[in-house]
Amino acid sequence: MESVIQCIKVSKTYEGRYKALDDINLEIKKGDFVFIVGPTGAGKTTLLRHIYMSDFPDDGEVRVLDYSSRRIKKEEIKFLRRKIGIIFQDFKLLDDRDAVSNVSLALEAIGENPRKAREKALNVLYNLGMLSKAEKSIYELSGGEKQKVAIARALVREPVILIADEPTGNIDPKAQDDIMNLLQEIHSKGTTVIMATHNYSLIEKIKIKKLIYMEYGRIKRVQSP
Repeated sequence: MESVIQCIKVSKTYEGRYKALDDINLEIKKGDFVFIVGPTGAGKTTLLRHIYMSDFPDDGEVRVLDYSSRRIKKEEIKFLRRKIGIIFQDFKLLDDRDAVSNVSLALEAIGENPRKAREKALNVLYNLGMLSKAEKSIYELSGGEKQKVAIARALVREPVILIADEPTGNIDPKAQDDIMNLLQEIHSKGTTVIMATHNYSLIEKIKIKKLIYMEYGRIKRVQSP
C-alpha cells in the first residue's frame, strides 16, 4: 500500500526552547485508520498541524501526497488542503450561518458555483442523517449535531485524508459513539483517517487501526494492525 504521509526526522521548537516535536519518523499508508494518543502537551496537535501544513518543521521533512514541506510554495498549500478534510474539537463553525451554509462555504471558497455547492452540501448532510437540521442555525444544534456539520464540511470536498483533532472532546457519550461510527464508515470507503485523542475508550471501538503513542514531542511506540 502506498504512503500518503511521511515524516522524516521532523523537529519543531517554539520560542527557542519548547521542543514540541523531537525527531519524528512516521509513515501512514493509504487507507490506514490512525490514532495519535498521549497526554496533553505530547505534541499530537502540533504533528497534525504539520501534516496539513499549517506549521512547518525546523528540521526534517513532511511529505503529504505529492507535496513536501521543503518545497511546497505558499500558493500550493490551498491545493493540498483540498485533498485533506479537517475536523476540530471546537467545531470552528460560523454562528451567523445555518448548517448547510457552513458546509457549502467549504466549496465556495475554492470556486464552486454557490447553487451547486449547496446541492452537494445538502447531499452530504443527508448522508450523515442531518438533512432535517440543514437550515437550522448553529445555535439551535447540540454539540453532537455541530460536530456532524463539521464532519460534513470536511467531507464535502471528498478528501483523500481526513484529520480529526479531539473530535469528541466537547460532546456527550452518545454523540461520541455516533461520531466514531461515522468515522469508521468514512474509513470503510477508502479514506485515510487520522485522529488525535486522549480518550482511550474510543480506540477500542475501532478494530483495525494503527496506534501512535506520543510523549514529550516524541513517538514512543507504534502499534500496527
